[in-house]
Amino acid sequence: MNQSNQIRKTALYCRLSQDDGIEGDSNSIQNQKSILRKFAEDHHFPSPCFYVDDGFSGGNFQRPAFQQMISDMENGEIGIIVTKDLSRLGRNQLHMGLYIEERFPMFGVRYIAINDNVDTDSSESNDLMPFKNLFNEWFIRDTSRKIRAVLKAKAERGERLGTRAPYGYRKDPDTKKLIVDEEAAAIVRRIFAMCAGGSGPSQIARILKKEHILTPTMYAYSKYGITHVGLDTQRPYHWSGDTVADMLENEIYLGNTVNMKYSTKSYKDKRRAEHSREECLVFENTHSALVTQEVWDIVQRVRKSKRRRTNMDEQNKYSGLVFCSDCGSNMVLHRAHTMSASYNHFTCRTYKKDGEACTGHYIRECVLDEVVLEDLRRVTAMAREHPEKFAAYIGSKQSAELQREIRRQEKELAAMRKRKMELDTIFKKLYEDSVLGRITTEQFQMLSGSYTEEQSRITVGIPQKEKEIQRLREENLSLQAERQMLLAELGLPDNALEDTPLCPFCNDTGYRGGEMCRCLKTYYVEEQRKELSKLLDLGSQSFDTFDTDWYSDQRAPGKTKSAREHMEWVYDTCVEYAHNFGKKPANLLLFGRPGLGKTHLSAAIAREVSGKGFSVVYDTAGHIFERFEAQKFGRDEAERDVERVLNCDLLILDDLGTEMVTTFVQSALYQIINGRLLEKKSTIVSTNLMPEAIAQRYSGQIASRIEGEYQLLPFVGEDIRVLKKKRGL
Repeated sequence: MNQSNQIRKTALYCRLSQDDGIEGDSNSIQNQKSILRKFAEDHHFPSPCFYVDDGFSGGNFQRPAFQQMISDMENGEIGIIVTKDLSRLGRNQLHMGLYIEERFPMFGVRYIAINDNVDTDSSESNDLMPFKNLFNEWFIRDTSRKIRAVLKAKAERGERLGTRAPYGYRKDPDTKKLIVDEEAAAIVRRIFAMCAGGSGPSQIARILKKEHILTPTMYAYSKYGITHVGLDTQRPYHWSGDTVADMLENEIYLGNTVNMKYSTKSYKDKRRAEHSREECLVFENTHSALVTQEVWDIVQRVRKSKRRRTNMDEQNKYSGLVFCSDCGSNMVLHRAHTMSASYNHFTCRTYKKDGEACTGHYIRECVLDEVVLEDLRRVTAMAREHPEKFAAYIGSKQSAELQREIRRQEKELAAMRKRKMELDTIFKKLYEDSVLGRITTEQFQMLSGSYTEEQSRITVGIPQKEKEIQRLREENLSLQAERQMLLAELGLPDNALEDTPLCPFCNDTGYRGGEMCRCLKTYYVEEQRKELSKLLDLGSQSFDTFDTDWYSDQRAPGKTKSAREHMEWVYDTCVEYAHNFGKKPANLLLFGRPGLGKTHLSAAIAREVSGKGFSVVYDTAGHIFERFEAQKFGRDEAERDVERVLNCDLLILDDLGTEMVTTFVQSALYQIINGRLLEKKSTIVSTNLMPEAIAQRYSGQIASRIEGEYQLLPFVGEDIRVLKKKRGL
């Protein structure tokens, strides 16, 4: 045993699939553990550690414990891997060969399969390993074929194929038929009732989450101990709109059984293909329904009318081309017939599905248009003014594409040559085994037949691949020569067309070492300033243009400060607030009569804070409350606006008190004030109301939170707009 194995731990890997259960206790996890533990003790292997995958097929190598073991191996933590036999590691001969013959040796790992007498430290024990892996794969192929036949027969008889009872039902322990789970069924009926009342899946999910209703997977786990793949014990109430939507479209709640709804291409490809309802086998009234036909029909009509039309115009030109810079997911387009085209925007798909998994950033389609058009203008201008240089540029791009294609073809050729060598070795071993009587003539013919066909294909394919690579190389050399000639005619060096990033710090990626680069920060600042400029005069409303001379320097009787002295203190407080923003959450209440400078200083703060790269939302209270009400009716653009209000770094709520007060407005204001306090988000409220009037107009809860958590800045003096009018300014 080498030194590295003495230092690193020993991985004892166990696997049990659902199909293995038919073979009895010999393949149970506990029995595997017992065998592996004794083997490790007998051979004095260092630091034995179990990795267990229970309920995973051998054809699937994306098992959690297996992937964790591979990750630990790649990190240098594992020196030996031991399994009961080869089939426990996997039943796919190609993957098995990859791991045992390439990946394990690459990281200096010794692999042992006890019952199959395989030990990578002993070459003599590995001669029959490829054949054993092949037989293991045939086993899973045969098992898959049998299972498909059994499931098809059950489906045609009208038996439900699902292994677990859907939410709202449980299985009868005797008959295995579905019976109503009243506790969960009440939630299902409520979901259908809310949808029939006009609520969308996302709204329903938010309500259930807010009321701390357990998710279906968490409910099954907490009540029956049943685990699902999607179980998340850290977020037991995290309902999603997709979950609700799936329930609303599931005929199981109407009392029907729908079989053969999905299928897979093969035992190796587990991707599901959905069939149309005409292709499914539908059996009505197979169990108790949770919703009536009337409610079901209403819900389907509501869902159909609520779904966004897919034929708005044509497929968006950026479809599939915009990606999130944070998580790499696709950005999805939000648009509607009721929404102005200027508001069409892309948001992260991951954030849309789970607001906690990514951030709520977005980019408007019109901004993308400007970026693309600017690039097109640059390219077309180059083509007009320097046609030779443009031709050389196109040639260089074609050359780069050819080089990528050549590398791809060379990889395929290397794989074909390697496989040919493997087949030669297999044929040699097969012949030796046949001569020595290790395998029968029938086995030899069966094994060699499939390999012969593969060898013939590779033998023909290798020279064809070599010829294609040579053709691509010649084409690439011709393009390079043409490009060099054109550049020479222009008097330019050979590297004149190489792409030079605009930002040398991040190479135009926008990020450096996981942090946002200053180039992207600058871009965001400019875009946000454009957005704020639509509402505020950022050009004139700054700290530099705020003039305290408009306030009287005369002290009123009984006052320790003049209006000017007081407003100088207010000004200094706002400047300090903007300067220190981001260090800790802080909130301001700007109150006083109209025309005293509240909007001016709010705009100045917005200008400075946005200039630091923080997200700022500036809007009137009346408009924000309108967006909250629109969001109530499931409008996507309103939902995005509400998310921005609740999640931005700084919210400036202007003109509080000018809107009509309703119960909904009071609720929305409390949600804003309290929600942002809980999330430690900074807020500025500007109002003509006195603090005592806020409690009378809204509620004591809102007033208490403002007075307790906000710094109060009273604005005093005479109306500056009136003063300017009197002076003719």
